[in-house]
Amino acid sequence: MKKLLVLGLALLTTVAFAKDNANKFAIGYQTGLAEGITGGADTGLGNWSVKYGVSSNVTVQAIVGFNALEDAPEALNLGARVLYDVVEQENSDFYVGAGAVYSTGDNIVTGGDATAIRISVPLGVEWSFAGLPEIGFSAEAGLAIDLDTEAETSQLTTVGGGFGVGIHYYF
Repeated sequence: MKKLLVLGLALLTTVAFAKDNANKFAIGYQTGLAEGITGGADTGLGNWSVKYGVSSNVTVQAIVGFNALEDAPEALNLGARVLYDVVEQENSDFYVGAGAVYSTGDNIVTGGDATAIRISVPLGVEWSFAGLPEIGFSAEAGLAIDLDTEAETSQLTTVGGGFGVGIHYYF
C-alpha cells in the first residue's frame, strides 16, 4: 500500500506538457524546400529560416537561401510557409503546411537564367530532447508543384527528392 501511495504522489507531481511555441521566434536551417526545383536555381546547401509561433499550433516561417561562394552558380530562394500542428506530443509535433518559394539564378543545366516558383504541401515532424526544448529538429516530406516561369510549364514533384531536414533554435 505504501508503494502505491508513493507511486500515486509521484504521478501527481510529474508534469507532462506539449512544447508550446506560441509567441516564440526561432532561427535555423532547412533543407529540401527548393532543392531540385524544376526550372529554378539550386543553392545546393539549403536555406536559412525564421519561424514565429502565432499560436500553440500555428507557426509561420520565412525562408532565404543563396550561393555566396565565388565559383558557385548564382542562386536565390525566397519563400514563406504556414505550418499547422495536427498532433502535439510532449516533445514532438506532427504538422502539415502550405508554402511557396521563389527561386532565381543560373540554371546549371541550360546555362541560362532560371526563375521558378514552388508551391508545396509538407508533412513533417519536429521534435526536441526533454532536457533541451529550445532546439527543434525536423524532418519532412511532401508534394510540390514547380512553376517554371521561363518556360511557362509546371511539374508535380516531391519536395527535395521526398525528404527534408531542419534544425531551429527557439528564443
